[in-house]
Amino acid sequence: MTDRQRTVLGGALGDCVHVTGTLNFLALCRRHGWRTEFLGPAVAVERFADEAARRRPDLLAVSYRLTPEAAERLFDELRDALERRGIGDIDMVFGGPPPVVEVAERTGMFRAVFGGADGADVEDWLSGGGAGGAGFVVEDDLVARWKAARPRPLIRHHFGLPDVDRTVKGIERIAASGLVDVISLGLDQNAQEHFFHPERMDPSQDGAGGVPVRTPDDFRALKEASRTGNHPLLRSYSGTNDLLAMGEMLRETIKNAWCAIPVFWYSELDGRSERSLEEAVAENQALVKWHAERGVPVERNDQNQWGLRAAGDAVQIAAAGLGSRRPWTSPRWRQWTKWSGAGSVPASRCSASCGQGSSPFRPTRCGPSVNSPRRPGRPWRYVPTSCTWSGTRRPTMPSRPTNWWRPVPWFIR
Repeated sequence: MTDRQRTVLGGALGDCVHVTGTLNFLALCRRHGWRTEFLGPAVAVERFADEAARRRPDLLAVSYRLTPEAAERLFDELRDALERRGIGDIDMVFGGPPPVVEVAERTGMFRAVFGGADGADVEDWLSGGGAGGAGFVVEDDLVARWKAARPRPLIRHHFGLPDVDRTVKGIERIAASGLVDVISLGLDQNAQEHFFHPERMDPSQDGAGGVPVRTPDDFRALKEASRTGNHPLLRSYSGTNDLLAMGEMLRETIKNAWCAIPVFWYSELDGRSERSLEEAVAENQALVKWHAERGVPVERNDQNQWGLRAAGDAVQIAAAGLGSRRPWTSPRWRQWTKWSGAGSVPASRCSASCGQGSSPFRPTRCGPSVNSPRRPGRPWRYVPTSCTWSGTRRPTMPSRPTNWWRPVPWFIR
């Protein structure tokens, strides 16, 4: 036998026809396993009480978004109506704008009120008060914090003022509020590009675009400022030069929550670094490996970079695929993409009946060999090792067993 499912009954009281807040609250309740019933807009006091007495919900959700004076009268009437029906002790919650929330709090009728400046968070309240708020402190780790906060999403705020001391004080205020889970440090361009080469910095650009951190101790001061309130995580840009050194330093000073690493950006492509495209790709991949070996989450952000430059959907999707798969590191992938004669199968090793071998540039009529038949139901995009077919420029594999088949990867189909 299973426990009875808890029920919440909600509606907008009196003449109030605003129901979006009530519907959102009921949706959150359903996510937390409640069964919900909605009475609709402008529910009269007597009907509210009648339905509560008839359905006997575990929780009565009341909403009102009009004037506080009218709300005070309606709350008194609702209390009297519920007491006349013998359910004056029913659990109730209220949601509305701050002026009406103050009236609701004064009545003492409601277990919780939502919408006030310092009111409860709906997700936290439905979760039993275990997540969020200034007293919510968990391990300084992204995954651990996500597990503790769910189903509430983690809230991130980008922050960095053009002065280290002001940024320290700002982080202290943000942390003390308990409203943010992750503070993403915005560094100025001098720090991103020349942190390890201060002689290359342009003093006129100090503070341009973010906080002008210049030493590891500056990062440590920012981290220390976050050790109050709900102890938000800190993360920072990966930098645009000396990425491995920057990654190690960020891990040691602020315990970087995760690292955003592109495939080819922060290079000569966007002018944020003097790295060539080839150098950027190699160094970015090495940085991904370094973080992965230490269990630090990695964000691939190439699709964002292309999207901000008004690139088409196809480019953004391809960039996301390249960032997630890293196919160029695979020897088999390099073999598959040989489009020259070097990727052909010589005649002496071709098992097809024609005996002339195969080449991407020489049509053949032989089709698959007897030992490597086309799989039933498979399209010709699956290429046997022995031959290519007439007139097409398809990649051919170097010598492999004749029954060895590989599909063309999805992002070049």
